[in-house]
Amino acid sequence: MGFAPAASHRRRQGGSGWLEFAVSAVVIAVLAAVLLPALLAYQALAEKTAVDLTIMNLRTGLRLRIAELILAGREREVAGLAGANPVQWLEHPPERYLGEIDAPEGLGRIARGAWFFDRRRLELVYRVNHESWFAPAPGEAAAVRLRVTAEGLPTGNGALSGVALRVTRDYNGR
Repeated sequence: MGFAPAASHRRRQGGSGWLEFAVSAVVIAVLAAVLLPALLAYQALAEKTAVDLTIMNLRTGLRLRIAELILAGREREVAGLAGANPVQWLEHPPERYLGEIDAPEGLGRIARGAWFFDRRRLELVYRVNHESWFAPAPGEAAAVRLRVTAEGLPTGNGALSGVALRVTRDYNGR
């Protein structure tokens, strides 16, 4: 009876081979190719939702300011809100708010995802972060633009019947 040495019965034990590594890399690449467009779409949707919520908050702030003026008997001052920076009526400015600036033409020097009030155009502007999901006019940067405008007819006491926050350039590029 002969016994073979123990070393001859040992199997090769070690890390994964190159074949297993290549298969894993291919699987990860396929998953990334499938999931990345969906992830980008969800990021763009989240950005649009955040912009829409900010616009709703701005409109609420404007309504509260109008109510304050009316309750104080200062209805004539409502018309003076047209062209104002609506951020002043919020408790906190939107995230990444740059303040009131004279915006450069084309917005190329403004960071994506930033808000600012353009003093020259009297507009609150949001520079869109995911530009591939926005269709700007030719030669324009992707941006949402808002303006406080006078609305309605003059009342008997010489005041306008109201003002509104209007979107002058919508998220979809219109």
